[in-house]
Amino acid sequence: MKRTVITQNEPRGYLVMPYEGLDTGYRSDILERIRERMMFCLQKHSQVLAVMLVIRFPGCLVAEQNNACFQYFIEEYRRILNFHDYDPHYIWVAEQNQAQNHHYHLLLFLDGNKIRYFSVPPLEANSVWSRALLRFYGYTGSIDGLIHVGEVSENQFSWHGYMIRRDNPDMQEHALTHFSYFAKLHSKICFANRVRVFGASQLRGC
Repeated sequence: MKRTVITQNEPRGYLVMPYEGLDTGYRSDILERIRERMMFCLQKHSQVLAVMLVIRFPGCLVAEQNNACFQYFIEEYRRILNFHDYDPHYIWVAEQNQAQNHHYHLLLFLDGNKIRYFSVPPLEANSVWSRALLRFYGYTGSIDGLIHVGEVSENQFSWHGYMIRRDNPDMQEHALTHFSYFAKLHSKICFANRVRVFGASQLRGC
């Protein structure tokens, strides 16, 4: 898909938050990945639990400019979610602000008929991230606070995720607008050697 910059809601289904700060705009390719995965999951399940995670490196490490450690994490974590029969799909983006290391935003879509609330703290995710840091950096220290579960103020949202229903288009539009945060241009990292700055699960059967 050709990448374009979106600055406001469009008839093609791109629903974005108003934003006028630094690096105004949203990447259409990321917005489309989000929309595709949410609608794909809603076709399969009458309700879908969406969860937003932020995954960070320990401050004492200097993270490499690639996604190898995180890719190991997401593959292993997805296996666990599949084991629980949650039928996970996801999209992730890499970002960096003032910290020396980049971090990741992860949006999970899970079968809402099998899981109603997300565990906080996310013990299994913490365990997998700990193994990933050990494998790639030899890190054996604490991981407390390295994985943060996103929360927003609207009543529909909580620390435990956002339940999206197939029969509620308004809820779906509201969710897509909120999830547009993942596609914002601001703070998107530029890795060396053209390493990917976002990725998504495959939509089998499409």
